[in-house]
Amino acid sequence: MTSSVEKLLNSKPDTQVISCLEVYGATRNFVVCGYTMFLNINHKTNKHSIIMIIFIIITGLFLHSTSAVKVQYLTLFKPKMTLQLGTRNIIPCSFHTKRQLNPLKVELEWGKIPVGKDKYVPLIRLKENQVTTPSPDLLDLYDLFVSEISRGNCSLVIRHTTTQDSGTYMVRLKVKGKLFEPVPSIKIRVMNLQTRTSQATISHNRGNDARNLKGKKEGANSNHRSYHYDHH
Repeated sequence: MTSSVEKLLNSKPDTQVISCLEVYGATRNFVVCGYTMFLNINHKTNKHSIIMIIFIIITGLFLHSTSAVKVQYLTLFKPKMTLQLGTRNIIPCSFHTKRQLNPLKVELEWGKIPVGKDKYVPLIRLKENQVTTPSPDLLDLYDLFVSEISRGNCSLVIRHTTTQDSGTYMVRLKVKGKLFEPVPSIKIRVMNLQTRTSQATISHNRGNDARNLKGKKEGANSNHRSYHYDHH
């Protein structure tokens, strides 16, 4: 490795970065490269080499800081959900990074395209750890897990579902201004599931009643025939 460092130090300043990559093999090792060169500085090292070493270290630190907050994945877990009318619901959302994020560097926005329309409507947004909505009344309808967002919980809370909540929901996540793409989406359908269950139960009961009535009639007819034969 010493000969490699000497090769770097003795090379021309404009080729030292390229040589550094050749020696260490990956951009993420810029800091190691620069630091190793820094430790081997001596009185023979020229001014241009010292400047280049400092440049390499700063570049490595910058690349490390930006790559460390890269979003690995963002998921809504399923393509569609059916929600019960008039209840509190959560649309689950999760993302992962190599380390916990600075909440001030995370931007999150939930919006939807209502059923039968094609225009995107923003619902709730988090920026610089502050929650805002396009209109004050939306704060009573939607919520976020603000304290958990920097740890990967990007779920949306619908406080009280109505039929107007049906539509295609999308979540936009930005980390240090960079939007995660593709933007994930999920289709939400709000229904009165209890009514459907009650109707199914009523239909089932009616079917049972009809079968029971038919059975009773057949039993009565059988008893009548039996009485007729006995009488003769």
